Amino acid sequence: KRQELSRIQKIVCQKVVSSFQSNVSAYLSVDVEVSAAISALERRVLKNKIIIRLNELIIKFTAEALRAFPLFNAFYWEDEIIYYQPVNVAVIMDNNGELVLCVIADTDKKTIEEIARESSLFQMKIMRNKLSPQDCQNATFTVTNPGSFGVTHFMPVINLYQSAILGVSSITKRITQDKAGFVTKDILPLEITYDHRIINGIQAAKFLNFIKERIESCI
Repeated sequence: KRQELSRIQKIVCQKVVSSFQSNVSAYLSVDVEVSAAISALERRVLKNKIIIRLNELIIKFTAEALRAFPLFNAFYWEDEIIYYQPVNVAVIMDNNGELVLCVIADTDKKTIEEIARESSLFQMKIMRNKLSPQDCQNATFTVTNPGSFGVTHFMPVINLYQSAILGVSSITKRITQDKAGFVTKDILPLEITYDHRIINGIQAAKFLNFIKERIESCI
C-alpha cells in the first residue's frame, strides 16, 4: 500500500529535514515544582471566570524569558546572529493527528488571560477548520506540550529560523523529604533544544531556570 503525504505532512517533512541539516542541536532539562502555580491558577480562574491552563502560564513566563535572553529570540544565519524585534511565541497544537503552529503575536505584551483567550480561539478554529495562514506566521520561538498525552521526557526539534524550542512534559507525583517529613510534590519537566552555534549550555540553563523560578514563585 502506498499513500501520498498530505500537504501539511509534506511541509512538516521539509521543515524537519531542513532543521536537522541547519542546526547544531543540544539539549537540557529541569524539573519544576508546580503545586503552588496550579493553586494560583485555580484562584485566578475563579476570580476572572476564564479557563487558564498551566500551559498558558508557561507561555507567558517564556515570553518574559525571551525578553531577558534575546539569543533565544533569534537565529543563526551565515556567521551572523539575526535578532527578532517582536516576541511571537508559537504553540504546537493537534489538528486530527497533524501538528500546526499557532502564533501568539507580541506574547510578552499580553496578560495570561489574553494568552488563554487566544489559545482557546486557536483550538476553536482548528475544530471548525477555520485556521488561517496568518494564524501560523511570524513565529520567533516555539513551545510544544505533548504532556497531555502522558509524555514524561522528550527532545523537541528546533523550527527553522529559530534558535531554540521549549518542550513541556506531563506532571508526575514525586515523594520528597523536607523538615516536616515526607511530602508529595507535583513535578513538571521542562526541556529545551537549542542551537549550540550561538547558545551555550550555561545560557540555556539560565533561560530554563528563569522560567522555573517564575513558575515556582507564582502564588
